[in-house]
Amino acid sequence: MALLDAIRLTINRFSYFEVYDGLPNVIHRDLILARIRNRETVNLNNYIINGDINLTQLNIAHVNGMIPISTPIIITNSQILGELNFSNVRFSNTIDLRGSIVCGRTSFDGSIFNQPCHFNNAHFFGAVTLNRTEFNYIAVVDFSKAEFKLYTECLGARFPRSASFNECIFIGYVLFNGSTFTGISNFTGTIFKDRTDLGNQTQSTWFSGTKFCKEAYFQDVRLNIMLSSLRQNLKSRQLLKVLSFSNQQLLGKPYSKVKQSSAK
Repeated sequence: MALLDAIRLTINRFSYFEVYDGLPNVIHRDLILARIRNRETVNLNNYIINGDINLTQLNIAHVNGMIPISTPIIITNSQILGELNFSNVRFSNTIDLRGSIVCGRTSFDGSIFNQPCHFNNAHFFGAVTLNRTEFNYIAVVDFSKAEFKLYTECLGARFPRSASFNECIFIGYVLFNGSTFTGISNFTGTIFKDRTDLGNQTQSTWFSGTKFCKEAYFQDVRLNIMLSSLRQNLKSRQLLKVLSFSNQQLLGKPYSKVKQSSAK
């Protein structure tokens, strides 16, 4: 009874789910971990998951210091009442968390993704870290319309193909220091409410309609920006406080008007 009361309280608090017959399906994290350990597909939609999903607890033999996971993990439109620890894992199949809520911390630190990853419309209430995470050439990563309630750290990560962060909301600070985007990265319509450091992005980076509410730092970034919208935001003093460019390439005819000094 106490568990059900806690679930009802969480649902009422976040109000992201349309609940039928009182409650959505409830499952304990141990059942999910057992399926992954037995190489069985995890495919859940509209579930409440009780407990942390910690792949480092699996009793699976490591390969080159990493945990090999070959099964698809699909948890959509669901709520994880705990942390998500996918650190130091080599994923050889799809990871799909579309529309889900993670109430605790989320870590992909040191992991390698070899297949597409879908995190669009997800809500992360804890910190999210992708430090030293690698998305291989066929692993398109999609965080579009995701919401990050606390800070987001992506230090030393690699994005060889396209990475979509369009229409995301970052409430805490965002760090991409040391990360490399060699494919197209898309931050169109994204809102950064705290300070932002977008690191090294060597290919096209799209910022059309992007809102920076505090300091934003760009180093060695090749930018595609709709600067007419950016200048309008600067005029209204509505969004951008400090914009700092270092060693950037600005692509397109309106870009020559951007100054390399801080905007006030």
